[in-house]
Amino acid sequence: MNLSANEKTTLFLPAGQVLSVVAASGASGSAIRMAKLPGGGDAQSITAIAGANLTFGPYAATERFEIICTAGTLTITTAVHDPSLYATDEELADATTDISPAILQLPEKTPVNAVAATKVLTFTENASASETVSIGGQVYTFKTTLAAANEVLIGANAEASRDNLVAAINKGAGEGTTYGTGTVANAYVTATATSTDKVTATAKTAGAAGNDIAVDTNVTGASWADGVSGVNSTTGKDREMCADANYYYISFGESTVSTQNWRKFAKGNVY
Repeated sequence: MNLSANEKTTLFLPAGQVLSVVAASGASGSAIRMAKLPGGGDAQSITAIAGANLTFGPYAATERFEIICTAGTLTITTAVHDPSLYATDEELADATTDISPAILQLPEKTPVNAVAATKVLTFTENASASETVSIGGQVYTFKTTLAAANEVLIGANAEASRDNLVAAINKGAGEGTTYGTGTVANAYVTATATSTDKVTATAKTAGAAGNDIAVDTNVTGASWADGVSGVNSTTGKDREMCADANYYYISFGESTVSTQNWRKFAKGNVY
């Protein structure tokens, strides 16, 4: 079986057989020895393929492997284990006396996952009638009685008004009683009451774009401030691997600027 760039396959390796992966010049990818049963947990091992031929097995029981080609061509074969083809310990020692060990070279970089931007609205006193808060172009108007969508009921104190605003932003419980009927959930953020006087608005899409969500208020006793700065993820292909001085990294799924697919493994813990 041959795999070309951006192709992958899952196969079962019967007990007693050997899996061979032959990498053409410039080929790269990864060989993942998967959990013994589908849905059985994390992979048993992840081995990078970088222009080197690999052999797995034989094992005492059937094993599952996922082979991924990210560049070039990989040739995959399985065969019954033949001990006569393998060198003895003495032969191996003689053959490798003057050979330096090969070092697997992964691209050197430290990827990061996307971080969602936040903005924080702090109340120092209760809102008054007809004062507003806007997020991403959606304007919420404080009222003593509710008559329309996007209206927020003024509570007995600032904390109560804040809670009603959070419910309106999320389209949570209380539609028609604490905020106006017909209000839709904000398209850009979710809201959380983070203390007795604060609303934290978190971008629904992680990444630097969330830093540009427009917010405003004319509530006399309230003000907006930037919270966590949104950060773009390092982009990468599904199962792409890299490393830095301390960790190996793999992208489980394609990584775009707004995803959180990178996982890291401390060097010395992956085998």
